[in-house]
Amino acid sequence: MERLLTTASSNKNNADPLNSTNSSLGVIPGLILNEQFVLHANYAFASIYALIFTVGMPGNILMFLILLEGVRKPGAGLLSRTTAPVILNVVLADLGFLFYCVPVMFINTVWEDWRMGLAVCISHKGFFLWCIFVRFYSMLTVSLLRYTAVIHPTYSQSLSHQLMVIICILIWLLSLVVSIPYWMYATPVELKGVASCQVLMTKEQTALYSRLLGGVAFFPATLLMTLCYSNIIYVLWCRKTLIVPSESSLRANRKATIMILATVMAFIVMWIPCWVLVFLAESMTLRPSPSVFLATNMTYFLAYTNCCVNPLIYFSLSDHFQAKLKIMLGCSGNGKERLKTSQSSGMRETFETVTSSLDAENTSWSEGEAVNK
Repeated sequence: MERLLTTASSNKNNADPLNSTNSSLGVIPGLILNEQFVLHANYAFASIYALIFTVGMPGNILMFLILLEGVRKPGAGLLSRTTAPVILNVVLADLGFLFYCVPVMFINTVWEDWRMGLAVCISHKGFFLWCIFVRFYSMLTVSLLRYTAVIHPTYSQSLSHQLMVIICILIWLLSLVVSIPYWMYATPVELKGVASCQVLMTKEQTALYSRLLGGVAFFPATLLMTLCYSNIIYVLWCRKTLIVPSESSLRANRKATIMILATVMAFIVMWIPCWVLVFLAESMTLRPSPSVFLATNMTYFLAYTNCCVNPLIYFSLSDHFQAKLKIMLGCSGNGKERLKTSQSSGMRETFETVTSSLDAENTSWSEGEAVNK
């Protein structure tokens, strides 16, 4: 017995490049799959969803509790004061995705078709893309904050905690605007006796929206982050004496940069294959086959797994998060000691970086005055 997976109609196109959910798996027009193959794929994919949820939830909950305390009681260090609300944005988006989107996809995989109605279909599709871009634009904001802290430390002093909260709210609003077509066009459809939740647009709408997502919303921001970190790396590893003469301040700046850069790179590397697949699907016809079917779904799973990565990065690379984690887990002695060390290091990093920048500006001004005289 065979099973047919196809698209909605000749004048409609499956405009769901980031989260294709037809039956429990992906959509490849015209692809005929053996029922036994689909059954085994269902088991495998349901297991992956369960693993993503099991691994992602504890780490993100711990991150949320630590960052929430940091937002309520902003630390003296500039890095924690300005970036804590933005990193909290990322964690909230990850928790939303794990708490709502992953269970919906798991249930849909187990049931093998869509049985959850119109409201869940619309909210699932819209919230899915909303969370993706909240995470992405939050990481862009953290990258810009790190750039300002390293390249222009005196300017970063003017960034207040309240301003960062406003920026976080704007990120959610901007990301909601990006996801509007998913909220508008998501609907359950039934073909050949198989129900699915799809985002239905015309081919022209699909092509335009996919190009806008990649060409306007994703790739320019990625280029901006690349430029930011190129300058940061150049300053910290090549021209370090011009900005941070203190060895301890230099180490602190490098460690913070590596930690944030690792989260950004993980997001880009894990999502790039999905975006490439979107453009390939729009520019050329992929020949249907079981291998293409599996590769397509594994590309999606790679992107979904990114929500589990950030806690691992922060808890492994940040002394502050390690100390807070030890306190929460009951290792209060070592945790409090490391936390004090981390906080004093953060204050020293901010003071020394800004002081050295002011010295450099004063020196430059004095030299200019001497030349004029």
